[in-house]
Amino acid sequence: MREGVPDVPSTSTLARLGEFVLGAPMATNAPLATGARGQIWGGHHATQGTPVVIKLGTALSAQARAAAALHHVGVVEILDSGNVSLETALATRGALLEGSPYVVMERLSGGSLKDRPPSTFFELRPILKQLLCVLGHVHANGVLHLGLKPGNVLRTLTGLVKLTDFGLESVFWAAEYSAPEQRGAHERDHGPWTDLYALGCLAWTFTCGRPPRGRPPFIPIFEVPVGFEAFLNRLLHDCPGHRFQRAADALAALEILDDLGPRQVSAFGGVEALTSSFEAPVGAENIWAVGPTLSSSFAAVEHRPEYRGEAAVDGFSGLRPADFGRAELEARLRAISPEPFDLESERGLLWEAFSLVIDSGQGSLSLLRGRAGTSGLAAWLGVLAHETGAATVLRVKHEATTGLTEPLASCFRRHLRSDGLDARGTADRLRGSSASSFRDARLDADQLAAFISGDDDEASNDRHRVYADYLRALGVERPVLLILEDVREGDDALVFAASLVELAPPFPIFCLATLRHEGPSPPSVVGQHAPSTSGRSQPKLRDPSGLAT
Repeated sequence: MREGVPDVPSTSTLARLGEFVLGAPMATNAPLATGARGQIWGGHHATQGTPVVIKLGTALSAQARAAAALHHVGVVEILDSGNVSLETALATRGALLEGSPYVVMERLSGGSLKDRPPSTFFELRPILKQLLCVLGHVHANGVLHLGLKPGNVLRTLTGLVKLTDFGLESVFWAAEYSAPEQRGAHERDHGPWTDLYALGCLAWTFTCGRPPRGRPPFIPIFEVPVGFEAFLNRLLHDCPGHRFQRAADALAALEILDDLGPRQVSAFGGVEALTSSFEAPVGAENIWAVGPTLSSSFAAVEHRPEYRGEAAVDGFSGLRPADFGRAELEARLRAISPEPFDLESERGLLWEAFSLVIDSGQGSLSLLRGRAGTSGLAAWLGVLAHETGAATVLRVKHEATTGLTEPLASCFRRHLRSDGLDARGTADRLRGSSASSFRDARLDADQLAAFISGDDDEASNDRHRVYADYLRALGVERPVLLILEDVREGDDALVFAASLVELAPPFPIFCLATLRHEGPSPPSVVGQHAPSTSGRSQPKLRDPSGLAT
């Protein structure tokens, strides 16, 4: 037996793993595949007979567990996991070692993209759209895949694709599909953009017949629309900050490719323009830590000589979330959630208030009060705002004993991924930002870093002024959703939030505060504050169960 890899159980013995049995009832008792991490077996539920896949020698990672808990249609369902019991080990005469890990997953019959790659853009485009929707959802819930490759994208018989093996590639990553920040000690720079790089590698491989390692010339083997190369170049940029930052941003860019014109593969593998139209069928805690890519290690990376199409990539510059309004926001919402929520519900009222900030570009403060459900309602908006790419989401867990200063600093450290760094290291991350919002804003990086890292004890007024400048800088790239949890009326958290809304010139920030309340009432929107100079009307805030406004 190789270390960490179980031997094949005897064909005369079906191993029992919890409620599941190793060995498919309708197939020979042999593994489906064997790799460095273990064996993949067929199996079935002991009483229901439902076919499953059982991975032996594979432990369930934290990322996989978190992804499975989302119960998303685009994520392969984890049915069980654990360790081989002594009873099972004895029953298999040691073929399965006691304590060795296993994972039981739903079994799909359509193979993987490695077995059945898309052969036309008509087939590739809906696959990319499905993957972007799935990635957007898991990213919004604080989960990264970090190992996207053709073999980890499974097909169903109905045409859907599902992601599997979340987090496994953090150790066993595939070099051909890994982002630059995965190839060194740059874990602080892992984020949604890391998975989007891998998605770009996938799309390039299917389009050109080989991975983009070394960035070979873009020579598609089937028809693709003009602009697709620029789309891939954006996904595959060496610097994380120059890629699409959210799956929703990439999805919006993919949607407009039909408007950028067509092109066609020639008989000699070249590309020539087409004159006819080309149409393709359309087929929680860590969430708040997903912030900008700020590593100086990558900010200084120059474009490699073979990198082409930067001008074409600029064709997507108009997709900045800071520039779009309600129509674009609703379009993104429909793309990820075809079934709208009740606009008269608490969620609907909250979404309406948030949409006004997106549409107007001005700040607003809303208050939620209720004993149970307020944090969940605020978290729902945070996930949706991140998933649609509509806002940068920050959560501040307020503590009455510490005031607002330390919770804000902790929130910003998570966002900057600077936990454990001193003021100098934090300032380096700020200066290393490739995001235009940080380059163009008049930020005092040293002062901000000192406040965030706790190396400066200046008065709260100075600290809050610098924090406000930082939030304004974030708002250049996309609106900001600042969630203040468990505040009390009169707390300095509310005073600070109200001051953000009143800043001139205004910037798009939606401050959402959950108020502590000991009564039995459900969560409700109890008040809203907008700049007195804005002159815009506010939505009527009411609750079908009788909320106060």
